[in-house]
Amino acid sequence: WVAKVHNAQHESKVLDSVRRRMLNLSIAKAFESWRENAGEQGRVRKLCHRIMWRMQNQAAASAFERWVEALAEHAEVRMKVISQLRNDTLGDAFRVWWEQTTGEGRELLRASS
Repeated sequence: WVAKVHNAQHESKVLDSVRRRMLNLSIAKAFESWRENAGEQGRVRKLCHRIMWRMQNQAAASAFERWVEALAEHAEVRMKVISQLRNDTLGDAFRVWWEQTTGEGRELLRASS
């Protein structure tokens, strides 16, 4: 009877040891799975940050490009206006000179005096 009790206690200890090992193995597997997932999440997070950074830079570059184009267009329009004003002024000066040298201007000046 003592041997049976001793044997049952031994078996109980062995079973507890096996149960603990299985539990530890289960915990180890869960931890390993968590570690892999955390690593993957970190990698995905970094990838998302890089993608967002690129998108923001593309948006900023696009806005800058539109600004440069608008500035160039504005400069072009300004140059056209200045050129037109210069041409108009030059044309008016030439007309006055022409009228004065051909006599039409002299007649107008005599008539107004």
